[in-house]
Amino acid sequence: MKNLLRKVTLALAMLMCLVACPMKTVQAEDILLEFTKDITIGTTLEDTLTAANGRYNFKLNRSGTLTVQIGFKEGSGYSWGYHGGITLYDCDGAKIANVGVDDDTKGTDSGVFTVDVLAGDYYFIVDRKGNAASNYIITTSYVDSGETVVDSLLDTHDSQANPISLPLKKKYTGHIADNSASDVYKVVMKKSQMLKISVTNRTNGINLAIINTNNTVNAQYKITEKSGTVKLFCPKGTYYITMSKYADCGSYTISTSASALAKTKITKLKNVKGKYMSVKFQLKSLESAAGYHIQYSTDKKFKKGKKNVYISNSDYLKSTQTIYVGKKKTYYVRIRTYMEDNRGDQYYSAWSSVKKIKIKK
Repeated sequence: MKNLLRKVTLALAMLMCLVACPMKTVQAEDILLEFTKDITIGTTLEDTLTAANGRYNFKLNRSGTLTVQIGFKEGSGYSWGYHGGITLYDCDGAKIANVGVDDDTKGTDSGVFTVDVLAGDYYFIVDRKGNAASNYIITTSYVDSGETVVDSLLDTHDSQANPISLPLKKKYTGHIADNSASDVYKVVMKKSQMLKISVTNRTNGINLAIINTNNTVNAQYKITEKSGTVKLFCPKGTYYITMSKYADCGSYTISTSASALAKTKITKLKNVKGKYMSVKFQLKSLESAAGYHIQYSTDKKFKKGKKNVYISNSDYLKSTQTIYVGKKKTYYVRIRTYMEDNRGDQYYSAWSSVKKIKIKK
């Protein structure tokens, strides 16, 4: 009769396990349970296992960092060797983290793990070893990630199909969890501009990738410090920024801003070598300009007779260009920078102010 009662009790416990987490299948069937209880995160409880394993259900409304410690009292399980341990599962039955406890002191021993997790439903399984009852203490603590947009097991933002909308000039707090591959943000560029992405993170390093919908921009970066900035040219369009683990999981902040393409200016015009003119201008960095477009004309409004000179930026570029004009006339000159996308299409800054020169020789 006692054996029958025990089997009925275990069957009811397994049924409660399935009801509490309907998506759970394989693990609920494989793990023999003595009981199923709810646990409040941020508290300490004492309990005892006598016949099988114990299950504790809990829910996290926001993602964050969970720390779990289990200690087995003297006399639990074997006198020497493995007492038992605690394992964290999500509601799908995926194993997230665990720790076992070894009795090397014949006294009270404990084990601890810390894990970054998404919001959602979870449970612990406490297992025991040996024929003796296992008396133990579980202590839990939790630090909220402070995410701007909650990332949960049922609503992950780890793909372009379900991104987090990130407006320009806004700062968001995100969280890369151990049970999530990445966070994906969507940024809309209404103009062709320079995009600046600023990141700070809890740990040393984070991976950042950015791509637009037509794949004219596709870049990857590794930010190996606790903060870093990425600046790149982005033609008008929709972009996806993917943040993923570099060295460790944890919280981070991300913000974006946009600015116009860098302008340049002519600093000096000079008549040289007969029918040549020398154009001296300000150099911009490779990050700010892919090249320069010099335009000159005998028409001060540049409506007719325009001539164009294109100069590709490089580490060896000089700030003075000599141009053959061919005739002794007064010329009007202006300059602008340009950037290129992956296809080689060019996008231009505003023109500089116009300067004029009279070719006399």
